[in-house]
Amino acid sequence: MDGFAILGIVFGIVVALMLVIATFLLNGRGTFLISGYTTMSADKKAGYEQKALCRFVGWLLVIIALCMALFPIGVYFEATWLIFCSIAILSVAIIFAVIYANTGNRFRKNDAPGSLTEETSKPPAARFAIVAVVAITAIVLATCGILFHQGNKDPAINTLDNSIQIKGMYGLDIAFSDITDISLIDKSMSEIGYGQRTNAYGGIGNALKGHFKSDSLGKMLLFVQKKTSLTIQIERGDKETVYISLNNRYDTECLYLDLITNIKISSLSPTDLSYAYFVVLLDLYFNHTPYGMNPKNVAVDLTNVKLADTSSLINLLQNHCNKNGVALLQDNFEGLRQSGYIVGSVSENGEPHYHYFKDGFIIVFNDIELNQDTLVTSAYVWYGNLGASGLDYTIRLVNNSWEIAGIDNWWMS
Repeated sequence: MDGFAILGIVFGIVVALMLVIATFLLNGRGTFLISGYTTMSADKKAGYEQKALCRFVGWLLVIIALCMALFPIGVYFEATWLIFCSIAILSVAIIFAVIYANTGNRFRKNDAPGSLTEETSKPPAARFAIVAVVAITAIVLATCGILFHQGNKDPAINTLDNSIQIKGMYGLDIAFSDITDISLIDKSMSEIGYGQRTNAYGGIGNALKGHFKSDSLGKMLLFVQKKTSLTIQIERGDKETVYISLNNRYDTECLYLDLITNIKISSLSPTDLSYAYFVVLLDLYFNHTPYGMNPKNVAVDLTNVKLADTSSLINLLQNHCNKNGVALLQDNFEGLRQSGYIVGSVSENGEPHYHYFKDGFIIVFNDIELNQDTLVTSAYVWYGNLGASGLDYTIRLVNNSWEIAGIDNWWMS
């Protein structure tokens, strides 16, 4: 059963129960349903307007029931304003009821026997009724609060020896043997399109968890923050494709690097030096280019890398570009200028000048050191004379996974 179904059932039962009780009370009957009234002595009961008391509690229940009915409706249609409105109306109604019932000798008969002392002037039946209603409402809202907290927080994701373990709502273990491909998409789940939920949590905030289905992507299992602009895609053959994105964009990128360097989905070993360069490329690609740039072309200049065979690295880059719908170009500045990708000019003395990259950028590596467990390279991304950023990276192999161990000499123009 999905999170929304549980929410709907809980609220539906409470709302229906409140409306049934309210129906009796609004007709002036059902005083036995008012907490505290039935335990009063006959003399004290005679001092109250029974029908007025019943109608007051009945209308309070109707207002609370309607507010609580709006809550799951707002969740289903993802109308946050409706949820906040229902909470605001509910709060105002309860505060008003408490003040109204405890001032002005409400519900007392003018000709009630006995004097109105401080003790008898207050309507205990109404107070008890309000306390009961507030208690029920608080329990329901607390239950929903726990549900929303669990639903909106990031799942705990661990890479085990033979599987990816996702803990939390709709959690599961994904066996490495089931994984056919893992890719990082430079789009949010909202941009990718998540279709409709079939058994899932979603509606408040940006979290989407559970089973969804769209016309273009088919069935899928989501653990995403739908506005986060990086999304991990895990393909599992005939099984549902899994999408993951965390609250923090950088955390999503780190998780992707951890997955691809720990899970063998091709003949390439996770400890292969190609992954060290791939870590640098992803950092420049996602963290040092303008947000929302949406490039059509990504060029890499591997002229000054110390890697003897770059074919595996090119395959990694090609797969990444294919998943993000961009073209991969392997060339230097001059070759890209002559091909028309970079707009530039040539001075009278034959010296080329490069102005900007049309619809993309180039990433350049200038290696300083390379061995079996360390890469030190000065790399930068360039998309124009006034658009470039570079760093000196130290990448190390730690527990069979390539990580950024240090960054120095950051510059930008």
